[in-house]
Amino acid sequence: MLGPAVASFAQKQLISPALSAVNDGDWDDRFGALGLNGPVHAIAAHDNKIYVGGYFSQAGNIAANNIAMWDGENWQALGAGISTIAVNAMVYAIAITPNGDIFVAGQFSQAGEGEAAGIARWNGASWSQLASGGRDGVNNTVYALAAIGNEVYACGLFSRAGNLTVNGMAKWDGAQWTRLGTSSVNGVTGGAAYALLAHDNELYAGGDFSRAGAINANHIAKWHPARNEWTALDRGIDGPVYALAANDSGEIFAGGAFSTASGIVVRNLAKWEGSAWSSLGASADNGVAGPVRALAFKQPLLFVGGDFREASSTAANFIAKWNGSNWSPLGSGVSGMVHAFAHSGNGAIYVGGQFQTAGGQPSHYFGIWREQTNAVADNQNVLPGFALHQNFPNPFNPATV
Repeated sequence: MLGPAVASFAQKQLISPALSAVNDGDWDDRFGALGLNGPVHAIAAHDNKIYVGGYFSQAGNIAANNIAMWDGENWQALGAGISTIAVNAMVYAIAITPNGDIFVAGQFSQAGEGEAAGIARWNGASWSQLASGGRDGVNNTVYALAAIGNEVYACGLFSRAGNLTVNGMAKWDGAQWTRLGTSSVNGVTGGAAYALLAHDNELYAGGDFSRAGAINANHIAKWHPARNEWTALDRGIDGPVYALAANDSGEIFAGGAFSTASGIVVRNLAKWEGSAWSSLGASADNGVAGPVRALAFKQPLLFVGGDFREASSTAANFIAKWNGSNWSPLGSGVSGMVHAFAHSGNGAIYVGGQFQTAGGQPSHYFGIWREQTNAVADNQNVLPGFALHQNFPNPFNPATV
């Protein structure tokens, strides 16, 4: 299959002439020489390190098969990386548990030198399957991962996880897979889940599905691990959800390709306040003018990435930020679709996708945005403390696969 990044890279790669280069100095200018040679679909931050996954074979000047780590100065490979024999390998998701295990998932059959069916674990030194015996993987693509404690949730196109028959979702508890629901009614149906968000010990799932477990749930639903049940978020959303994020107040943000949330007119972005949906902006041109593929909340700002050139009525090339009442661009933005975000404790936002420039300078598939008011020396790019938002996995573009 033609990977999502390759399939859609021929899309428009232009910067809006209406957007000035004000604040382009907030973009790190090192990733022309230190960029990657293929699209980024997942980013995670942990322990002073930034992990990047996607479809590439080189990071900076080193060989790195579809996954690499940025330490603030240089790229490092994670062993032999992620690969496959039959088709192009792709990393769509990265999740990190409190015990420091790094879970990587996507479309692949090998991690390091060993077999791994769609999901593998990196312990900081070597790759492994989730368990011995070779029956701990999945039988099709994984689009998203999320961790609640040391338990890891996965979603995608798979119908088997380990020895279990499942509907596109399952949980790995450290020893075995379990279903999200009963043996007969579990996971999501009527479509796939593309995005997961772990928040307050509960799991949110977004995608193009119509049911979650035994309930009707239009494109978004919540799983309650303590009760072992699904609930809907009112009447849901009228189109696919590709990205999810939460703020410190517990509000949930959903991004994708949709126009209403429970009947409320929205543009590809909506906020769930616990009992009702609302738009981001009061006018008819609220939200952004194109599909949202990535979300990250860094108090008090929501960062939004995707395939758009306008946020509300403000010019914004593929990336913008929302402060609760107004939209602003990130300088002149980037030159192509944004798939992934992460941030650490130093004010920097790490951006991955299908772009070749950021802030008007070469920046191949990866960039760092740092507000000047929070600027730090280059050798302090990653500081202790992190927040990970499992932005959309990042899934394929249904229109181009």
